[in-house]
Amino acid sequence: ARQKKFYVGLVGGVDATAVKFQKIDSVGATYGLMLGYQLNKKLSIETGFYVEKKYYYSDGKYFDRSNLKNMPANWKIDEASGDCKMFEIPVSLKYNFSSRKNSNWFATVGTSSYFMKKESYAFKIYYGTYGPVSHSYAYHDSTKYFFSNLNFSVGYMHRLGNFADLRIEPYLKAPVSGVGIGKLPLLSTGLQIGLTKKF
Repeated sequence: ARQKKFYVGLVGGVDATAVKFQKIDSVGATYGLMLGYQLNKKLSIETGFYVEKKYYYSDGKYFDRSNLKNMPANWKIDEASGDCKMFEIPVSLKYNFSSRKNSNWFATVGTSSYFMKKESYAFKIYYGTYGPVSHSYAYHDSTKYFFSNLNFSVGYMHRLGNFADLRIEPYLKAPVSGVGIGKLPLLSTGLQIGLTKKF
């Protein structure tokens, strides 16, 4: 019988994001479509398309103000709480390091490109010595951030008969460059759960 090497999956999960190891503001979400190709018994290459909602907090000193226009003189950001909606396209190499008849343990390493769609911020701003004053802004951004993160994960996969494979995968996404209007380095961790099917 012909060995099935391609697989497709539906994946969703929760996401926690921090800037420079500061506090986590709230928990976001990720969901989307995974595509994979099995190179041999141990190695696979994977990609996909994901929709992500992230929440994060930052001290003002980490927020790049150069893209903020029409702001008054002698002002500074004290702190910022933000959220964004973005698309993610990852490329990863998956390695099965422990396999049994109906299950296996695996690890992945790769990179992601982000396509920003919208950002919203609640700022606390000082005008000279006056403040802090609260302001809210929304930015519709279409900037592309290629290979902006390094991705790592360890996961478990279990075969559900001939129906599909259940995949449980904690992950870490470490920033290579800043993203968004403030060029913030977003460090994300979370858990993805999905169903994949070979064909």
